[in-house]
Amino acid sequence: MTRTHAVLKHHLHSLGIGDVPAVMADYTEDSVLLSITGPIKGTQALDLFFREFLSSMPEFMFGFRILRQDIVGEIAYIVWESPKYAPMGTDTFLIRDGKILTQTIASYMLK
Repeated sequence: MTRTHAVLKHHLHSLGIGDVPAVMADYTEDSVLLSITGPIKGTQALDLFFREFLSSMPEFMFGFRILRQDIVGEIAYIVWESPKYAPMGTDTFLIRDGKILTQTIASYMLK
């Protein structure tokens, strides 16, 4: 398992169990999440984003399923679904030195 794969696996597992401190262990103060609402940068903003995300859709991860996963070097790409909330979404991660430096997210949300 590559380091990129290990970080992605940890990130998805931590989200799946709702463990925000464990999720945050994958990021640094310089990390940025690019989303439809704009960039979210730094650990404080990311922590707030993940807490709000998980509390607004508490069952999101119960139906979460990866449809495709590709890892090329430091880049990880996933296509996913959570049928109750999002029939399709994608995330791309730039992972370096065991941390997510940049993440993009795009999804079609039902809610």
